[in-house]
Amino acid sequence: MIVIDQDWNWERRLRLSRLAGSRLPPGTYTRRELLHALLVNSDNAAAETFAADYPGGRSAFLHTMNQRAWNLGMYSTQFQDPSGLSSGNVSNAGDLGTLIRAAGGYSIIRDISIQPHVAVETHSRKRTRMMELNNTNGRALGMINNIQVSKTGFTNPAGFCMALQVEQQGEVYLVVVLGAKNSAKRLDLVKNLLYNHTAEIADTRHQPKKHRPK
Repeated sequence: MIVIDQDWNWERRLRLSRLAGSRLPPGTYTRRELLHALLVNSDNAAAETFAADYPGGRSAFLHTMNQRAWNLGMYSTQFQDPSGLSSGNVSNAGDLGTLIRAAGGYSIIRDISIQPHVAVETHSRKRTRMMELNNTNGRALGMINNIQVSKTGFTNPAGFCMALQVEQQGEVYLVVVLGAKNSAKRLDLVKNLLYNHTAEIADTRHQPKKHRPK
């Protein structure tokens, strides 16, 4: 969201950061290509590249991330790096639900994050080729209908995590799973929430409110 708010010139080229790993070879890429790599393939170097390009640099980018989180009411969240790799990055399920709802307000995030794969043009030794990047959440995209926003994550301290915005029977649900033991368990938890509990939530929403007598 910070990247999108900063600059809508998606054809401007940036040199890929070396502060984090990437499937992309060294070189320059358009901001559009880097955003696709970031949202679809969770590319950490793309995140660092955007942070370095931000007015004021990486520290200003992190400050803006934390300020945005505070403004959204994410009071249990703290960012210490742009990619999410640091063990100092902390949050909880409620805050991440707030974040995925806010991200769903950006049409470009909705469009990109649910693509099963994207192609990025790479250049090396005077040779150009298209590299295909697969979505880190490809299994969920193939098994769950009407996903509007999709993002996975993993670090050793956090385990396997996922945040989704999904529409089911006219209702929009925010689904957050943290600390799963593996990617299969992560997906099983999401499916259980969506298929076994959303009907109960919808029924609760549609029941008439009870008023206590004065």
